[in-house]
Amino acid sequence: MARNDVVLIDSLVKKATPSLGENRSESEIFELFCFDNVLKDSELSYEELESGWTDGPDDGGIDGFFVFVDGNLAAEAQLESAARRNPEIRVVLITVNRSDTFNQQPLNALCSSIPDLFDLTKSEDGLGYPFRDAVVAQRELFRSLFISLADRHPRLAISVYYCCRGDTSNLSDNLTSRATQLEQMVQGLFGDVACSVQFLGATEMLELARHQRTYSLRLRFIETYISREGRNYVVLCPLRSYFDFVTDEQGKLRRYLFESNVRDYLGEVLINRDIRGTLERKVTAADEDFWWLNNGVTILATHATVVGKDLAIENVQIVNGLQTTETIYQHFSQTAPGPDDRAILIKILLTADEGTRSRIVKATNYQNTVDLSSLRGLDKIQQDIEHFLLDHGWCYDRRKNFYKNQGKPADRIVSMPYLAAAVRAVALGDPAASPRQRSRSLRDDEVYKQVFNQRWDLRVYLASLEITRAVETVLQGRRMLTNTPPIALVHYVAYIYVCSKLGKHQYRPDEVAAVAGFPPEPEGVLRIREELSAIPGAKEREGRFYQGVKLNKGLIEDFARSRYRTSIWVSPAPPSETATPANGEGGTAPRLEPVTDPPADVKESLVSARAAETGSSRVLAGYMALHHAAAAVTPTSIAGERIYFKQSLREAAGARGTVEKKFEKDLYFIFMLRGRVLHGYEPTAHEAEAYLAAVERLLSCIGFKTAGEPSLPKKTVPPDGG
Repeated sequence: MARNDVVLIDSLVKKATPSLGENRSESEIFELFCFDNVLKDSELSYEELESGWTDGPDDGGIDGFFVFVDGNLAAEAQLESAARRNPEIRVVLITVNRSDTFNQQPLNALCSSIPDLFDLTKSEDGLGYPFRDAVVAQRELFRSLFISLADRHPRLAISVYYCCRGDTSNLSDNLTSRATQLEQMVQGLFGDVACSVQFLGATEMLELARHQRTYSLRLRFIETYISREGRNYVVLCPLRSYFDFVTDEQGKLRRYLFESNVRDYLGEVLINRDIRGTLERKVTAADEDFWWLNNGVTILATHATVVGKDLAIENVQIVNGLQTTETIYQHFSQTAPGPDDRAILIKILLTADEGTRSRIVKATNYQNTVDLSSLRGLDKIQQDIEHFLLDHGWCYDRRKNFYKNQGKPADRIVSMPYLAAAVRAVALGDPAASPRQRSRSLRDDEVYKQVFNQRWDLRVYLASLEITRAVETVLQGRRMLTNTPPIALVHYVAYIYVCSKLGKHQYRPDEVAAVAGFPPEPEGVLRIREELSAIPGAKEREGRFYQGVKLNKGLIEDFARSRYRTSIWVSPAPPSETATPANGEGGTAPRLEPVTDPPADVKESLVSARAAETGSSRVLAGYMALHHAAAAVTPTSIAGERIYFKQSLREAAGARGTVEKKFEKDLYFIFMLRGRVLHGYEPTAHEAEAYLAAVERLLSCIGFKTAGEPSLPKKTVPPDGG
């Protein structure tokens, strides 16, 4: 090892610190730096790197545990979606030591834990050692994938990396023999597995870190080309030259060139078998050229220049032709060089306009079935969210690794699935389903439209993100000392925080927009966690405890329901105007529970409305008076729709068959003005006065005297036909 390699690697780690997280310890920064460089070819985002970060007490010597299927980071969704025969499952285990020498302890730990973790006959409860939850979760992911894909005859590879700042040129015999023993252990657990243990010291880590992606490449073409004013090109490229174009100096496929391609490689499906068959036929271009039978490849770029028989292309992205490219790569990687004069058709389209690039990607990928999740990032709503969040200091990664490659801080980058789960937990008030539907949020069209609603105020997404990330930061602040909390706990705490801010356990997504800019303080997050851990009867409920909190949907919903009043804005099924008529005709009116004490909230809201200095404050306080009045006389959740609110007023007024026209006009005016206020409108003094007068008329209609102490209507139970 060169003497200065340690100095250089320390310098690179220091430069990476702003991107990896200023608030992390030196050892944590070094671990993430090692993960990122060891897995550089896999193009993982910061969020994906953290998903496999298992370091902490009881980690069994495993600081990083990553599972890949066909080169892609594995997720639960692949249990259902993986369809390729002979898939490649690769497990990467990384142990990191920041010291400047390799020592044997990490390998000893791995030799003790790997036989236990990779014994697939053992269930999670049957493990012989109490591994931390993060390790067990990754182990269960691998176990589920390997067993579920067994009928497709997967190829298994397990790679172990030992990273430190030491020198690999003078490893002791004890270290190398222990590594050999570890490989033999793994091979004894699986009948057919490729296993390797590699030592990466300062020199090796420096080499990995210096390896840069090249987006400016030269493409050789045959004879002439087609171009309109030198702006776009259509060329025929020799097959062997195209293979050289898409491979690096080590002969590996430049997978980063496919970041804009919306498909993954489909493996041994019919179309790829046909491409392989065409490549393997020993024919000349005169007999049967390759481009006669293949649609070719589409490349997006920003600039191209003809240099002799080469085309110098800048900012290369292959947006269509992944199946063809992968098959050509595999063919020439496994075939000895020989004469082959056949060519592939390539279109090079030059544009830097984002809208045009998106339309090209969509148009060139609709010929065959494409997973909807691959195209979501091109939607207008996704672009709107990205621009809005960027204005507030967040980097929305609708184009994977776009901001990571720009060096943006990891804690300010958020992925599409992460935001979707946060919105379901915070804006839709459904924290129990958010982790489970995270993978479905982009694949399932119905779930996608529920989460990404074009009619919503964009502040809904900002609030959901701010709150979730603030809670996550606090709960994960001691990740090295305790088990990393599951995202379910983060979502439950975030949901309860919103309930506390809005004062209700049910609310509309648009109401969450008002919380944007007000994420919870650390003290508030810890207080909510303590409240959840103190819920009585938790031990009797199903589920697991995390940081003292029982993650049980019913338990936490009951807590929210008892702590925070039901919103008038939410109802599971708002009835139509004739579904539950107050006069008993055509249906049965809901029975109202007698109320003995008039709520003080009505008077307090009216006092606040009269004392308000701004028209918007008067509008909102006046509306709350109506809310408290209606809630006092009906046990049902009242929807935000005008027609259902009118129904509750009828019931509260003693089951009148109609509401006078002037009250209907008041009702319309109240909802119209309140809606405008919630979107930032500031009413005039005259509008605010007229609004409060309308509120008081409606309160009078349902029996509350606004001039003094509010009183309830004498008849609180309308006729129900019986």
